[in-house]
Parts: sequence; C-alpha cells; structure tokens
Amino acid sequence: MEPTIRQGEKIAADLEPFQPTHGDLVIFVHEQILVVKRVIGIPGDVVEGHDLKVCVNGKLLEEEYVEHIAKPPLGLKTLDTFGPTVVPDGKLFVAGDNRDYSFDSRDPRFGLVDASDVKARQFRSFNRR
Repeated sequence: MEPTIRQGEKIAADLEPFQPTHGDLVIFVHEQILVVKRVIGIPGDVVEGHDLKVCVNGKLLEEEYVEHIAKPPLGLKTLDTFGPTVVPDGKLFVAGDNRDYSFDSRDPRFGLVDASDVKARQFRSFNRR
C-alpha cells in the first residue's frame, strides 16, 4: 500500500460495521491473511484499466495516492490493462496504491473481494520511527 502505508508503519482500524465505498482503505481476509487495499469498485460499477489508468463507469479516476515506480514484472500485464469488470452485488473491486506490484482485483487470480470478508477500515497511520 505504499506510499499510503509505508513498510514499518502501524495503522489504526475502525471495527464498527460500515458500507465500503469508493476510496476507502479496507482490511479484509484473503486466503487466510489480513490484507489492506483501496476500494475502487462497488456493486454495479464497471471497472477497467488501460495503460496504468483506471476508469470506473467510464470516468477516469484521479488517484493522487497511487505510486508508479517500475514496469510490472513479466507475466503481470493484467496490472496495467484489465477489464472491463462489472462488480456484482456483495463484491468489491480493490487495488493497492503501489499499482506496479500490488496483487489485487485487477488480476483474475486474486479476483473480487466478498464484502462480507471486510473486517475494518483504516483511519489512521502511525509512523514507527
């Protein structure tokens, strides 16, 4: 999730029930691991990407939090061009802010996230220094 959450930082999470929406940082269980990602698409949205840019419902997202630091490794072309994906009821399309290396909903092997797997949302980072 760099640059939003840097290696070594701690975060505080809100454990109260909530309805995830665009831009939220959510904490969820994926393959028995707690993961933090940003919500890009909610039910009913159409999400697609071309040349490292993401569109939701035909509108280009302004994502000042995204960091591009390198070309994706070979075999991960799905990271810069993907979709379109229609987000069904009960699902979320999520992506990491370090888009060049984030394993997320852009890749069919990760897929969409069940909204019921979301445990919390991040609301504050603490620098460990």
